[in-house]
Amino acid sequence: MTIRRRKGGNSRVVRSRSRGRGVATETKKNRYEVISDDDSVLPYFVQKPKAGTSKPWQTLVFLHGYGERGSRISISGSPVTKHGPWKNSQADEFLVLAPLCPKDRVWPACASDVFGVFTAAKRRYDIDANRIALTGISMGACGVWAAASVEPQMFSALIPICGAFARPMGPNTCLSDLQQPKEWDEDSWRSLKSLVGVSVWLFHGTKDNSFSVDHSKRVFNALRSWSAGAKDESVKFDPHEGEAHNIWERVYRRTDLFDWLRLQSRLAPTGSVVLVKTRTGWGSGFFHSATCVLTSYHVVHGHKKVTVMHTGPTCAGLKGKIVDVDATHDWAVIRLDQAVHCRPLGLRTDQSITQGEPLTVAAAIPSQYFSLHSHSRAPGVVVGIGPMRLSKKEW
Repeated sequence: MTIRRRKGGNSRVVRSRSRGRGVATETKKNRYEVISDDDSVLPYFVQKPKAGTSKPWQTLVFLHGYGERGSRISISGSPVTKHGPWKNSQADEFLVLAPLCPKDRVWPACASDVFGVFTAAKRRYDIDANRIALTGISMGACGVWAAASVEPQMFSALIPICGAFARPMGPNTCLSDLQQPKEWDEDSWRSLKSLVGVSVWLFHGTKDNSFSVDHSKRVFNALRSWSAGAKDESVKFDPHEGEAHNIWERVYRRTDLFDWLRLQSRLAPTGSVVLVKTRTGWGSGFFHSATCVLTSYHVVHGHKKVTVMHTGPTCAGLKGKIVDVDATHDWAVIRLDQAVHCRPLGLRTDQSITQGEPLTVAAAIPSQYFSLHSHSRAPGVVVGIGPMRLSKKEW
């Protein structure tokens, strides 16, 4: 095995390769790279997907914990690969980026630098910009929230493990500032609310003495209160009963975590119009998330299952179940059997659609949904009011 170094721009790329009889043999190590000596970004460790993984690559950004901070990073990965998703073979399907936090900082003080790492990585690798997830452990989980707050529309999913919510903070921030429960200021509330619509799966041990489980409970409850309620699985929380701080090894070994992660995409067409087909007729609604559609109660009344038709051939004919209704306010929640990742055709519920046959829409949605959609005017207004028409071209 040889180590090759190649200078490119102001940075140094370190690659590890194995050779046998003139033919490169893929091993775990020859998919590793280290990007360093670039003053514009933090040094970061790279694990490229296994051979044959289709491009562009789905990407997972991993933020390590407090004990792994440092100034140097090597091809062996230490310290950033001491913990994390590396041991799960399903991570081999992702481009994994692991920046190194400086030894005199904490991640919320480096939030913009995390974003800079990704920006630099996009110039080197074929990254699917719509499928970028961010995960972290302990202090790294705090960094997940802070980094996502810098650019809320950048990430398709967040997986914070045993940490606390933190917005981007100053360079003098220390670990105890993150650990101590305290009232959120207006900027913190605004930062968290900007992440509504991003898929989130929180994990925390209920006996954690480093970061209280109350941190994750508070974030979960806040996000749920702004989303589609208890039936919306775009925000999930798994408390590990009786477990302490170090739960990340078990979390990252979970196959269902990566199954869920593969389904997440920024292409979830939040707000775009759908048709809802029942056994007896048609109605309308709009996407709240990749797996959740909001519609009128009177459209689905008397039905348990429906078919959702979206503006795009790959999204037509999705099956769904009615999981929550409110007859008084005339709304219903449809949970799709599979997530939607196709790109909508730009049809939003505040736009007029002309030509074709009219479809009457009357979906009065309660006020908590309106913070999610920029086209919303006020609580209690009718969303997607008809008559709406779809042309053959749009359908």
